[in-house]
Amino acid sequence: MFRITGLALAFSVLSVTAATTYEITPALPETGFPHEFDADILGLSVGMTADDALAALKDRFPAMHFNNIRTYAFPQTDVTFTGSFSNHPLPVANGSSESFRVRASSPASGNQVYVVHRHVIFPREEPPTIASIMSSLVGKYGPPSSVDGNGSWIWAFRDGERLGMHEDAAAHVVADPGQIQERIKDLPQDVQLGLNPLISCATHAAIWNVPTDNRLGNTRNQPCDAYLYVKILEDRTHKGRAVNMTIAVADLKRRLSSAVIDNNALAEAEAERQGRVAASGAPEL
Repeated sequence: MFRITGLALAFSVLSVTAATTYEITPALPETGFPHEFDADILGLSVGMTADDALAALKDRFPAMHFNNIRTYAFPQTDVTFTGSFSNHPLPVANGSSESFRVRASSPASGNQVYVVHRHVIFPREEPPTIASIMSSLVGKYGPPSSVDGNGSWIWAFRDGERLGMHEDAAAHVVADPGQIQERIKDLPQDVQLGLNPLISCATHAAIWNVPTDNRLGNTRNQPCDAYLYVKILEDRTHKGRAVNMTIAVADLKRRLSSAVIDNNALAEAEAERQGRVAASGAPEL
């Protein structure tokens, strides 16, 4: 039986395919997010298939043009799949725009999304307040694991549990998430430290190039299995309002689990190929 999964990085870009000689039985990877956490961005979530994610975006933004849909072929089969896609920034209104990047595993692990990255440029005329964005974030995702004074928020998870900030600090965030950014420097020192307990997760960019055997942990701390990252840039001319926002959800455990499944599937494919080559040279009996 042949299983096909893993990372798009393990495969070559679509070229020539061969006839399928295997029964494809997807093996589902593990996830770093607890089931109760709503790890999605505009309805795009880790664990959905790449095709479903692409269809959902096209349905939400009909005018969006996807300039980089990467299609791959699994060795020794005629199976092709979408490993990643991104779009040209889509102008929405008044200078605002939306852009996305998504990556997924191969069909062996169900072709599941493990990273969703969204970048929003807000309207120039009436950009949203940072306070309203933060209130929405806490309302949807709950208290973050870490907050700093520069507009970065992280929800981090390890061993199925959310890595939480100190209870006193979390209480300040939940009580008034919209103002926490402004009030951080006025809070007691122990609460400030509680807001940013040096959660050891990668930045939103690191997931794109990190080796599959690196759990993306800060070397000073223990690593995390999954995270949601938000960075809000404040408008210099409109104090308290946002110029843009980056939000990324990354399931590191799913990515690594998929890589293991992929590597096993690739080994099986190569073994099958070698077997066919050896058999072809045998004399007629």
